This record gives sequence, C-alpha cells and structure tokens, in this order.
Amino acid sequence: MEAGSERDQALQDDQWRLVLLIKSLSNPEHPYHRTPHGNMQILQDGLQEQGADICQKFADWYKNHYSANRMKLVVLGSEPLDLLEQWVGELFADLQSKEPPQNHWDSGEPWLSDHLCTEIFAKKMEPGQFLYIMFPFLDEEQLYQSQPSQYISHLIKHKGRGSILVYIKAKGWAKKISASRITICPGCTFFTVSVGLTEKGTEQYHEVVKVIFHYIAMIKERPPEQWIFDKIERQAEAKFRCQKKSSASDFTLDLASRMQRALPRKWLLSGDRLWRKFEPDAIKEAMSYLRADNFRIMVASPGYPGNWDSREERCGTKYKAQKIPEDFLSDIHKVLESSSKERISDLHMPHKTPFSKLAVRLTAQKAVASLGRYSKSIWLAMKLPFDQAKHHLARRRTFEDSNNKPFAEEKALWSTSTL
Repeated sequence: MEAGSERDQALQDDQWRLVLLIKSLSNPEHPYHRTPHGNMQILQDGLQEQGADICQKFADWYKNHYSANRMKLVVLGSEPLDLLEQWVGELFADLQSKEPPQNHWDSGEPWLSDHLCTEIFAKKMEPGQFLYIMFPFLDEEQLYQSQPSQYISHLIKHKGRGSILVYIKAKGWAKKISASRITICPGCTFFTVSVGLTEKGTEQYHEVVKVIFHYIAMIKERPPEQWIFDKIERQAEAKFRCQKKSSASDFTLDLASRMQRALPRKWLLSGDRLWRKFEPDAIKEAMSYLRADNFRIMVASPGYPGNWDSREERCGTKYKAQKIPEDFLSDIHKVLESSSKERISDLHMPHKTPFSKLAVRLTAQKAVASLGRYSKSIWLAMKLPFDQAKHHLARRRTFEDSNNKPFAEEKALWSTSTL
C-alpha cells in the first residue's frame, strides 16, 4: 500500500511524469529505463507475463544483492556513542557480506543512437512551459574534487550582462534558466539545461536552443580560467557554511547516500558541495560532450504543439517524439564551428571584477573592505528567534559623483539561517 500510494502521488506531479517519459524513451536494456515507483499490480502483472513466481524473485534478489559490503549505516542519536555502537552491534552484527561487486553500469548507454538528436513534445498538467536540452555526460564519480560540470553550469546559468538569460529575456522568450549534472547511477550521467519559457519562447524554442549553443561554442574556444573556479569555490563554501540545519532523517539519509561514493572519510560531510581542485583538462573533456550529435530536446507545455500522437504507458502522459529536423541540426553544427565574429554579439563571458579577489573580514557586527578611493561597509546583523539564528547581511558603499561629492548606496545582500 505504501509503495502504491507513493506512485499515485508521483503521477500527479509534472516533474515525475516527465522523468518517467524520458525513462520510457531510453534503452530498455539499461537500468535507467525502469520505473522508480511501482505497486502490487505492476509486480504481479509483469511477473505473470514472464511466468515467474513473485516470492521466488524476491528470494533470489535477497540472495544475490542483500550484502553488507553494499550497505552503509548512519546512526544519529543523543545517547552516548558507546551505547549507540552497542545497539548497532546487536542489530547488525549477523548481517553477512557475500562480497558481490559494487554495481557500476558503464557497459551500456541509457540513450542509443536512435534516442539522440530527437525532440520530444510532452503535455503538462500544470501551467508553464519548459525547454530541456539533455546531453549524455562525463561520469564524475572520481572527479569529486574538481567537478568540471559545475564550472560549465555556472557559466551557462549566470544572470549578468552578456549571459544567455539576459539575452533570451530581452527577446521575450524566457523567464529563467538552470543547468546541472544529473547522476543517474554509477557510470551514467546527464548534463541538462532547463529554460522556463514564455508562450512566445515556446513557439521559438529552436532559436532558444541556438542561443545556448552559441554560448557553449564561446566557452569551448576559451581555456578554463582559474578566477572563475575560485569564484565558484568561494560561493560553494559560503553556501555550505550557511546552509539550514536539516532534519535528523534527511541528514542520515543524505550521509548514508554519500558514503556509497568514492569519497575520503574526511570529506563525507561536505561531499561534492565544495570544490577543491582546478583541473582545466577535465573541464575541456566535459565540454567535449556538449556536441550537436549528443543531445536531445524536450518541450513541455500544457498546450504546445497540441498534436501529441502517443501516450506513455506508465504515467499516461501525452507526447510526440520525432527526429530533430536536419536543417536545424545543420544550424547547430554551424554555430559550434563559428568564429567569435559570427556569433551573437550580445553574448559574452562574465567579466572579472575587483570584487573577485576581495578579502572581507567579518566580525560579529561589522566588516570593512577597501577598494581604492571607494569605501565599502558590510554590516552583519544577528537576530535570535526561538528556533535558530539568522544572519542578515547588508552593504553600504560610498562613491564620489562628478562634482567630487561623496554619496552612499545601501543594499541588502542576503538573509540566511546558520547551522
């Protein structure tokens, strides 16, 4: 009943429905094709078609996979450590290790050649239109120190002048953009660019895709830069140190999942939330996956294009799938091979600012930094509500106008909860 309820709830969520659709349009021999939710009816019907015994199937799975060397245990409690350790021994000491190898799916691809260079139109239940550009990507399991995908996603989703977002918003095509690596399973990773489209942008989705590939071409032609990595590193550290305190169940689940990865024990708490090493060659290798023959597109909308001709069996989502038109693919190839003079002139990389190497010393009340003839004050106000402390950071800058008269500018920077 619990699994069935979870499945029914997931089927009401557009994001899960889209995930199931992408899974169903993938290699049926790869684990990614399988559904993450099920119920007794699905189990019984599927096994009956195979002429298999459901109880025997469970017994075989237990025999082959239920092994101590594939498990990680996290215990969090207020009791003394000796007592917690005693409980663990009493409850888990008899668990056998059958020494099966760790699962790693690098012998097959989730998307075959027939799945690439395709575009999928999916009908959403909720308002709003989205464009997804998905690339099979570099496996970063052993690249936890450098995480090259974070360098790429930082540039694609940045919101400053010359960015993709500023350009497509000015055109009236989009409202937001994000980019991230998605690890499906060990040995299988995607890199996805997601764009929140307007109705006008939905009809012009090919133009939005071209803009993104223009920016990808621009990133590729420049060697990876240390200052960009340093900026990402500092932002990640600040976010990690100022994150909200999670619940006990979320903390233990997250930590146990992280223990399954090839991380040194000293980095289990931070995991891949921090960046520790700049590896230009790894970034270049990661960029090599963003090619015109290695992606697929999904446009999700409640009304566009309207002529969906198929229905996904597991979630009932209406969709239409087809090969990307050859003329459009040819345009993408031309964009990736173009010179800087042939690209969109309004697009450019982020500029290095004097703030990128600014060292700010925070005290309990005030931090002061000097920027040449300008001065800047940063005030850190502490509030102590009944549950946890919050930090409110504001900035005050003093400039000189054309008549050499000083004037001040104040801006609230952020407010966040501490651990």
